[in-house]
Amino acid sequence: MNARHAAREAAVQALYLSEIGRIDPETAVETFFAQHLPDAEPSVREFAARLVLGVHADQAVLDALIAEHSANWRVERLAVTDRDGRYEFTRMPAGRFVIGVTSGPARAGRAPRTFLPGVAQVSAAGRVIVGAGERTTVSDFRLPATVKYVAVNGLVLDADTRPAEGAQVYVKGPAEGDRIVGEPVAVDFMGRFAVAVLAGTEHAIFAERRRGTRIDSSEQVRIPPGDAQNPIRLVLRRRY
Repeated sequence: MNARHAAREAAVQALYLSEIGRIDPETAVETFFAQHLPDAEPSVREFAARLVLGVHADQAVLDALIAEHSANWRVERLAVTDRDGRYEFTRMPAGRFVIGVTSGPARAGRAPRTFLPGVAQVSAAGRVIVGAGERTTVSDFRLPATVKYVAVNGLVLDADTRPAEGAQVYVKGPAEGDRIVGEPVAVDFMGRFAVAVLAGTEHAIFAERRRGTRIDSSEQVRIPPGDAQNPIRLVLRRRY
């Protein structure tokens, strides 16, 4: 892989980290390289930073272009379920929509999906109709018996063993350069967290917390494939 290609891949992942972690683009670039490519050449870091900052500066223009060329899609149409499986989409325009979840590991760059109310084909999915200004409740989303998620829970602590209130927990692929999966989960005031991952698929998990320009993060912990997981303990240490 040449340097510019590596920088482009790093830029995409840093932009994703900036978006889901709600951190500024400079910090996202620094965090990504520190976590995933600590030995990258200066030229790769510099080009990736230029790309990320350029996208951030032109975000309004780029969003408008995406909206112009996308049919019935907005970036904000992404929701995370809570501990009880509930979810909510906000800022939705009026229209007809299909709701789906990732229901298997990605193969050949694509991950299988299951669609509301629990079907494998989008053509069989129920359409959710939302009017202007309406609030709509849909039927329960029931995943097929073949699709299983495993609950992963644990604690995030500071180096002095106090609960790391304000930290966020991320799930990613198991390899060093794998991408983050979904949005981060916030820990509660006691440092507790709970996430769900696809059963039978290996993942890694880590935590981060930002305080001004300071970033604390934990080591990545492997989540082995299996139907039961032991509680995970993540300890934050200052990185920057």
